[in-house]
Amino acid sequence: MQTPLPSPCVFGAVARRPAAGAPIPLGTGAEVLKSYGDRGAILATPGLAPLSIREDGKRLRLLLGLTYGPRDKIADPAERLPSEDALRDLDGSFVLIDIEDGPGALRASVAIDKYGTRRLYYRITENHILFASHMAGVKALSDRLDTEIPEDILLHYYNFGFTPADASLLPGVRKLPLGSRLVIEGGEYSVDRYFDIRHVLRPATQSRIDEAELCRQIDTALGDGIARRAASGEAVGISLSGGVDSGYIAQKLHQTGAVAHGYNISYDSFYNEEDRVDFLAQSLGIEVTKIRLTADEILDNFEKVNAASSEPAGFNGAIMRFAATAAKNDGLEKLFDGDGADRLFLGMNRYLGYRRAVNLYDTASRTGLAGPLRLLLGTMPKGELFKLFLLFSNWRAGIPPYPERKLGGIRRYDEAYERKVFALGGERYYEQFLEHFGAFDFGLFFTYQSFHMCPEMFFHASSETMTGAGVSPIPAFFSDDLVELAFNIPTEWKLRDKTTKYILRQAAAQNMDRKYWMLPKIGLQSAFDFALQSERGKAWYRIQERKVLDSREYAALSRLAPGQEIEPQRLAPLIAWREAQT
Repeated sequence: MQTPLPSPCVFGAVARRPAAGAPIPLGTGAEVLKSYGDRGAILATPGLAPLSIREDGKRLRLLLGLTYGPRDKIADPAERLPSEDALRDLDGSFVLIDIEDGPGALRASVAIDKYGTRRLYYRITENHILFASHMAGVKALSDRLDTEIPEDILLHYYNFGFTPADASLLPGVRKLPLGSRLVIEGGEYSVDRYFDIRHVLRPATQSRIDEAELCRQIDTALGDGIARRAASGEAVGISLSGGVDSGYIAQKLHQTGAVAHGYNISYDSFYNEEDRVDFLAQSLGIEVTKIRLTADEILDNFEKVNAASSEPAGFNGAIMRFAATAAKNDGLEKLFDGDGADRLFLGMNRYLGYRRAVNLYDTASRTGLAGPLRLLLGTMPKGELFKLFLLFSNWRAGIPPYPERKLGGIRRYDEAYERKVFALGGERYYEQFLEHFGAFDFGLFFTYQSFHMCPEMFFHASSETMTGAGVSPIPAFFSDDLVELAFNIPTEWKLRDKTTKYILRQAAAQNMDRKYWMLPKIGLQSAFDFALQSERGKAWYRIQERKVLDSREYAALSRLAPGQEIEPQRLAPLIAWREAQT
């Protein structure tokens, strides 16, 4: 295909049958880091960072990203391919490529970090095994790719807003799930899981610890993780809202001696948390760059980011480019953020609603009222009560509540359709959870499933956007000690007194004004909704909506979800992305 590479990328090919003489396509305009003749090659876009390469004899080790801490030293490349234990011990955000040269075909291990903060695509052809940290790398090495989205992947994207952990929108192009690696040997391949979060799930260990001790443990784990990621005196950036997560990171950066510079994004008068940000800046003595976006800037940026993305980028995800670009212009190389903390500590307001729904269903079931109540809820038109009817109907069918599913547009209950969506986005996690615990705990299960979806929800688009700007993303809550601790904290410590992520707020309050940390959650508001308030935004969406309605994806969903109202705005990023890619 020999396509241009619009985004920073490391990619490569290993021949499955070198004797066949199939050439490795190298005419991509990228830099050849290592060529093995007709047996394989590793390439990268010029200027890709942070990238380190070590070579010793016939062994090559390439690291894209960062690892942290003295225990996380990568073994000498003179050793064989890294063991599962060695990969498990790496704390960081990376793609790690090891290649061992020898007689015949190459041996290779291509791994991503245990939390999946960076993407790795791969494609198997008759002659080669291709892999890349960006879809552009796969395209550059492929003669042709089918672009018709498989129906199951489309259905997953529509219901969750992103692709599955192990698949892409393009047939035949797969992704490595978090904590996995691609192993290539003798022309064959396997995908091996080296890390499973279930191995650290021991919630009973935290059930008898009091609040003060839990707060101390959280504060220590976050502080230690940040200290490994930012040295004392090091200048770093932080994407700073007025919320708990980024504020707590800023507080710990200040305590560890790093020189933090905040970047706050707002949308004119539609959304801003500048009063909260000003309080943080004054309390911690940090500088803050306030980035006030217009509707035109948001729309232009959305199209630009999607033109360079492996998969569709949403409006809110795309605007991180403004913070990354500002940080790079200020000479910074790292940008901290609080992505994923709401999933680890149950920080979304809707979790309180789910807790009420779970309690209501349990009570109704014990009293024999679940059936009549479900029928009553089914008479409701749209809105929250109808969503409760959907949840009750699924419970009756043996489908538990599961997070991240978008419930808008459903006009009638269709058990077959619900089972299909659950099979795509929830069932495997539910079965794994029950196998480990034997009983359902909605808070722990929500954390478990959302944890596996965080790469697609948060990390991948952010990583590509920031790497494109020349900045390394640092999701500060995803350090080993803090993730393990968060999973083992019982739900009642996370949702308490009608407050989300209660224990995280209390931990942050140990070091700064308690009233600040107990303020109601605002959260980053929809850049899409703001852009649509402008005349250009309205005109832009009318065009996009028409494209969606005319698309084969809309037609396919209308067939796959009979009787449901397909919401065009949920397909707008997909259609814009596909158009920008051509």
